[in-house]
Amino acid sequence: MQALVHIGAPKTGTTSAQRFLSANRASLADQGIIVGTGLGDPVHTKLAIYALDEHVSDSLAAQEGVDDPTARLDLRRSVDDAIDADIARGEAIGATTWITSCEHLFSRVRSTDEIERLAELLNRRFESATIVCWVRPQLEVAVSRASNISRDGYRVTLDSFRRITRGDPLYDYAETLGRWADVFGDDNMIVVPHRRSPDTISWFVEHLSLTPPLEIPPRANEALDVRTMAVTNALRIDQRGALPWIRHLRDEPATQRLQLPQSTADDLQRRFRSSNDALCIRFPHLELDDLEVSTDDLDRAGNMAILHSIDHVAPQLQRLARGLHSDAVVERAHRHLAEAHAAALTGRTTAAMVAITTAREAADEVDTLGVAESARIRARADQLQELLARGRRFKAVAALRRVGTALSGSVTATRSSVAATRSSTSQDDRS
Repeated sequence: MQALVHIGAPKTGTTSAQRFLSANRASLADQGIIVGTGLGDPVHTKLAIYALDEHVSDSLAAQEGVDDPTARLDLRRSVDDAIDADIARGEAIGATTWITSCEHLFSRVRSTDEIERLAELLNRRFESATIVCWVRPQLEVAVSRASNISRDGYRVTLDSFRRITRGDPLYDYAETLGRWADVFGDDNMIVVPHRRSPDTISWFVEHLSLTPPLEIPPRANEALDVRTMAVTNALRIDQRGALPWIRHLRDEPATQRLQLPQSTADDLQRRFRSSNDALCIRFPHLELDDLEVSTDDLDRAGNMAILHSIDHVAPQLQRLARGLHSDAVVERAHRHLAEAHAAALTGRTTAAMVAITTAREAADEVDTLGVAESARIRARADQLQELLARGRRFKAVAALRRVGTALSGSVTATRSSVAATRSSTSQDDRS
């Protein structure tokens, strides 16, 4: 069985491809292709964490609970077991290909040692391992990533693009893919130019010779409208990002896309021109036009000024956002307290405790927002917890009383039985 490893790059249709592979597991298995299982779904995140060096502190690993050597060892064992199970399942049905997809392999697995760790994992199990990666003009990637930054609640500014420099693993394809090719070999690299093959799903269908029926998921990660990004810029509360309800802005249709000033766009592309030249030399099927965007049609000024068009009312918007969010959190806390009270009155102790705990968590969130209501929430939670404790004590006393009554009745019945037996024995003796 051969392995096909889709490593990205980010912002080249990876999410759509991953949803497609996940939605069509059964159909692909019928056609001799096993989609990786037990590695995360739809993104095979655990494969990237598996490859990371032990000393690397990574937020992705932390999200999976991999924060110490024991947890890392457990994850690597689980990945080994998951792939072995996939192979066994594939061999049972005569499958020829095992496929996995994770853009974090491109963005986070950066050292040669890490790539070699992944290669060793795959080469022990498969006849061959082929790396598939899309590349896209850096300017397009940067603009597309700006929507992600805004979705996460952070400000997008001109400096966001000026900070992108040669050597950045997300943009320097020659350096990043060069390391992968050094480990897996140039012949085992498929580098796909996004400008020629922008539809990752169609590429996989053709490359794997897939036939219907196939489920085609809706397109993912649409760009944000520049005006939506302006609102997010103004509403950004602190370094941790946006308030949760900013997510309601994410589904606004993007009728006006972000456009950099022509000079900024030219500068960004120029930084990576020598890197792109090197990539085309190493992979001769690529052309420089695959990695360049004509900026002649761009407006000289761009439209980034819109991003700051409402900054003058940002303080008022932020106060409004904090107020609305605070009200929502306080309302949620009181709702949980009401649920806890109702559960306590009806004897549902576990449900009451869960509601009390949730209310306390809401109170902690209220504290971070600087609202005095948190003290009242905690006081009410303490009262309800004491009510539950009294209820448990009352039940315990009542249970003891019931046991005592039952024992008393049993003793009385035993005494009556003994008395009856003695009376019968006396009569027998007299006769």
